[in-house]
Amino acid sequence: NAQELLDNGKIQFGCVADGSTHKFFLNSSNPTYNEMGKVMTANPSVMVSSNEEGEKRVKQGDYAFFMESPSIQYKAERDCDMTQIGDKSLDSKSYAIAVKKNSTYLRDISKGVLYLQESGILASLYDKWWKEKRGGGACLTPPPPNLELGIANVGGVFIVLIKGFVVTILLAFLELLYKIYRKEYGLPAPQLTFWQKVKKELKFAFDFKVKVKECKKASSSTAASEKGSISIK
Repeated sequence: NAQELLDNGKIQFGCVADGSTHKFFLNSSNPTYNEMGKVMTANPSVMVSSNEEGEKRVKQGDYAFFMESPSIQYKAERDCDMTQIGDKSLDSKSYAIAVKKNSTYLRDISKGVLYLQESGILASLYDKWWKEKRGGGACLTPPPPNLELGIANVGGVFIVLIKGFVVTILLAFLELLYKIYRKEYGLPAPQLTFWQKVKKELKFAFDFKVKVKECKKASSSTAASEKGSISIK
C-alpha cells in the first residue's frame, strides 16, 4: 500500500511534475498521501515531464509511477511489462460534461448520463474500448486447455463398481444359502437335499413369471397340536 511504499527506501516513486496527480498528493487531507507529495517535491529527480517518460522509468525497475487509473488500466491491457498495484484507486474522481449555467440541455444531458450508467452501457463501452478493441486483453493469461478423460483416468471408478457388484452378488448368495439352511422348503416327500433346495430357490428368484411361492404344508400332528392348544385357551 501507499504507507509501505513510503517506508520502503529502495523503490522510488514519482509522477508528472506539477500535474493533477502531483497536486492531488500535495493537497490531500490524508497524512500518508500528503507526505508522499512532499517527498516527491523534495526530490525532483523522481518527477517526470510526461506519462510516457514515467512508463519508461517503470520498465527500468525500482520505480513506481502515479497516474490516472483509467490511463494505467488502458496501458496494462496492452503492455504486459506494466501492471496496476491494487484494485482500488487512491482517489475517486469522475469526468463530467460542462454546460452553460441554467442551460436548457442540462436536464436532458443529466438524464442521459444517468441512463447510460444504470443500464450498464457505460460499463459495456469501457470493456469494449479498454479490454477488447485496439489490442486490449493482450496480457490476459489464457485458460488451460480442456483435458479429455480417457479410460486410464476413469478406469479406477469402473474397477470399484465391478468389485462392489461382485461383492453384492456374493453376499446375496451367501444370505440365500443361510436362509435355506435355516428353513425347509418344498414338499414333505420326497425330502429335498440341501443343494436341491438351493437350485429351487435360484430358479424361483430368476423366474419372473411366477409371483406366488409354494410353501411347505404343515404335518397333521403339528396341525392337531396347534388345534389342541387353541381349544385349551
